[in-house]
Amino acid sequence: MVPIVLSGITAVIIDLAMLWFCARKVRRSPFPALALAAIVLVVAAGLIAFKIVRERSTITSITHSSDLRYEVATYVEKRPWFNDLTEWTVYVRSGGFRLLQRGEYIFNAWNLSRLETRWDDGEELVVLCDCSAGVVWEVKPRWGAARIKIVEVPSRGSDHLPQRPSSVPAGANRVDGKWIYCETARSREAGNLCSVYVDNSGALITSGRYWLRGQRRAATQDELRYIMYENMFDKPQGGWIYLKDGILETIPVAATPTS
Repeated sequence: MVPIVLSGITAVIIDLAMLWFCARKVRRSPFPALALAAIVLVVAAGLIAFKIVRERSTITSITHSSDLRYEVATYVEKRPWFNDLTEWTVYVRSGGFRLLQRGEYIFNAWNLSRLETRWDDGEELVVLCDCSAGVVWEVKPRWGAARIKIVEVPSRGSDHLPQRPSSVPAGANRVDGKWIYCETARSREAGNLCSVYVDNSGALITSGRYWLRGQRRAATQDELRYIMYENMFDKPQGGWIYLKDGILETIPVAATPTS
């Protein structure tokens, strides 16, 4: 990015010099052309400055390797247009100032409340997060010679990891601040029996039969990789269970399969 910016500034300076020279040759005032070029230059500089400030404002932490040659940068960005989503990303790069250059992407997750990084003897990159509170989308297994390791830690303000309430089934997964459990359908059934519970109390939010949107069939065990549960004003009743590769929606009463 830096070479591109420097090249752009050099090109503008050359253009200004040519405008001045041409205007003097035809014996016209060069100031209108110079003023227009200056306005363009100021607007371009303002846009670059805005992007730099915005990029830097999304960085929450930077940790360095023991030899200071490399650094891990954590970014947090709000996506309010998608269910008030908060996206966490981690990049590794050579140490030093970077102008709009994040480095190599190694980690991506949604709706965490805590994420920290550290280097262990230069052989392991450790990402500490309350991963079960949100959704981890991707983790690279390695970066160069360093192995990347995920460690579950308590959320901010908590002195322990979230405990599963007694009313929540043992097979439930905690995602996006809720417990979700779906039974694997038997061969004759078209839907999954699913239940969603409140995080701390284990109170039941909803329970019923769901099938994959657009496919009218049950999700397989491999497909039951939960992302979040959403229900806006209880419409539709039962809401939606988002999977990594699909959406479970409630089966209409008239279409409910029988075993």
